[in-house]
Amino acid sequence: MNRRKDEALFQINAVAKIREWYPKLLVFHIPNQKGTRNVVDMVLLKKMGVTQGIADLEVMLGKGKSGYIECKIDDEDQTEEQVAFELYCEQNGYPYFLCATLKEVKQAMDQMLDS
Repeated sequence: MNRRKDEALFQINAVAKIREWYPKLLVFHIPNQKGTRNVVDMVLLKKMGVTQGIADLEVMLGKGKSGYIECKIDDEDQTEEQVAFELYCEQNGYPYFLCATLKEVKQAMDQMLDS
């Protein structure tokens, strides 16, 4: 499998586990990556608000709070845009976690719910 498919599979598994562990929470993927879309679609999506660097998953925690999980595999580095989004989250009080395993996803979720 290639890196993109491996990361997609990890995200699929992470979403499934979060939904299993916390069935009352809403978790969803934020489509923001470059891909095989054509130029017209990319321009349209950008105008619609698609932004590079936004975390892969948003978790609506209740009481007006959200948290973010960026999924990475194989010690892959964050992009410059992802680092900027992480900094934005930190400066504005949004929980942000970089996760490479389901164990890390569980720990991130526990921390988000404990804060």
